[in-house]
Amino acid sequence: NGIEYNPENAEPDTMPSPYQKLYWQDQDVDSRIDALRSTVSWKTEILGSKQQILVGLDYDKSTAEVTKYDLIYDDAIVSTTGYWDMRSRVNDYFLLNDEHTALSPGISFNHTADFSQNFNKDASFWEFEKYGEFSNLAGSPTFRPREGDSGYFQLSETQDREILTFATWIAAQGSYLKKRLNTLIGLRFDRIELENSLVSYSKTFDPIDANASNQVDGRDPLRSETKEEFTQVSPTVGALYWLNKNFALFGNYAKSIQSPVGGQIDPIGKSVEPEIGIGYEGGVKFQLLDDKIIGQLIAFYIQKENDNLTRLTTAQLETLYPQSLYPSLYVFNGNRDAFTPIGRQIGGVTVETQGFEADLYYNPTNQLSIFLGYAYTDSSYKDTPLGIAD
Repeated sequence: NGIEYNPENAEPDTMPSPYQKLYWQDQDVDSRIDALRSTVSWKTEILGSKQQILVGLDYDKSTAEVTKYDLIYDDAIVSTTGYWDMRSRVNDYFLLNDEHTALSPGISFNHTADFSQNFNKDASFWEFEKYGEFSNLAGSPTFRPREGDSGYFQLSETQDREILTFATWIAAQGSYLKKRLNTLIGLRFDRIELENSLVSYSKTFDPIDANASNQVDGRDPLRSETKEEFTQVSPTVGALYWLNKNFALFGNYAKSIQSPVGGQIDPIGKSVEPEIGIGYEGGVKFQLLDDKIIGQLIAFYIQKENDNLTRLTTAQLETLYPQSLYPSLYVFNGNRDAFTPIGRQIGGVTVETQGFEADLYYNPTNQLSIFLGYAYTDSSYKDTPLGIAD
């Protein structure tokens, strides 16, 4: 609904279009996480101040085996190596303004609608039946149905990954001036070992025949092996100072590293570096009316390098991975060379987030507490590869 479509633009795979094209995929994931935490703590006094010293050792081991299957046509040809051309995937087309109900047998299209010029006239169209069968839909004034009435799920990708994280940290909590001033100083050292093995059976680095999807013999699946080690030293500094019994000022600084999960893959099949975060916050705490009213006002700033939530558009990825430098990422789809990345994450993206929060608790009795909160956040890209999203 509300999609503007220019019928004069007949280029395939160009949006906006009144149609959505889907592919069906099955995925099995077998994952396991083992973790060990150990902490030693002792309290002491230094020059009249109370100190608590903590030393810790952390160990994490994360493993995962991921297997993906794509729905392909019955007559698709699969090489003895397991490679098959990704143009053999079954497509589902349906109108974006279709009305679907609980009785709909999956995804279907409006049988009376005209098909857009935005698709190849020889493209197939299918519907998902109740019992998992993919049946060819007959009778279209614009499309010629493909022969055959079903497909099957073929192995398309396997991925084995293991991430080991070793960390040593120390922290000191201090109390001064009869507890009016409280401080926290910490330091953490992380070492992360990542091993990732990926095999994509629908992609290859071998030359691709632009005119046919049935010439697969002799081609090998794309294989990518990654073995990397990352180290990071992360400091933490914080302080809280009570001006009087009702109001206090506080501030914190922290740096951190987020262990990669191994599934963050870039377009050429390599793992993306872990996310590094730097954060500052400061504000005011208050306690009024014998602690019946408690609250805080906080301002914060966070910077993330290698942000793992960023997803670039296909057009942006094509700019970063042009066909002239990465020809194996482009496959002829019958109309043009389509960008077919192995993964869609990239490194080198720095995101800034800043804002403020206000929290207020009202405790009229020991049994009742009322909370009121407000938060404002503003995020923006500070740096991206080639300035693609700045």
